[in-house]
Amino acid sequence: MAERGWVPEPITRDQDAYARAALEAAGSFDTRKATRTEWLAWLDTWFTPSPLYEKPQDALDQMAGYQAELDQSVVLPQDMWDSLTSEDGRVTAQVKGDISYLDLPETSAQHMWTASADMVMHYTRTADGQDVSYDETVRASVQVVCGGKSVPTPGSAQRAGDCKVVRYFDSAVG
Repeated sequence: MAERGWVPEPITRDQDAYARAALEAAGSFDTRKATRTEWLAWLDTWFTPSPLYEKPQDALDQMAGYQAELDQSVVLPQDMWDSLTSEDGRVTAQVKGDISYLDLPETSAQHMWTASADMVMHYTRTADGQDVSYDETVRASVQVVCGGKSVPTPGSAQRAGDCKVVRYFDSAVG
C-alpha cells in the first residue's frame, strides 16, 4: 500500500496506534499511483460493522452508510481529486500532537472509541514542471473498535478483536 501513497492498515489492538493510522490513511494518497475509486475501495477494507447493533444485517446496513459518508462528506471530493490529478498531486496526512478521546460509556463498553486529532495535510502539486507544496491543518475524528467485536479484512492476517474503523466523521467530534 505504501507504494501507492497509502498508509498501511496496522494489525494491532492498540487504539492509539490504530486511530493515528486510520486518521492519516483518510488523508494520504498519490493521484499519480491510484484513482480515487481505488483509494476509497482500499479505505473500505478498514471498516467493520458497529458492535452496537444486535442484528447483523442492521450492522452491515449502517456500515454501508458510514462508507458512503466517507466518500460523500469526509475525504477529498472528486472534483478536487481531479484538480490534483491534473497537477500530479499527492497528499500526506500526519497527526500532530495527542489524540483525544470522547468518553461515552455506551461505546467504551463495546471497546469502541471516538478519537480526534489535529492533522497536518501536506499537499504537493507539480505546476509548470515545478513542485509546489503547502500545508493545511484540520481536525478530524474516527471511531474505532479495538479488542471487541471486529470483523477482519478477508485474506488479511487480522483476527477478530484487532482494531478496525467503525466510522469517520464529516466534522471533528470533541
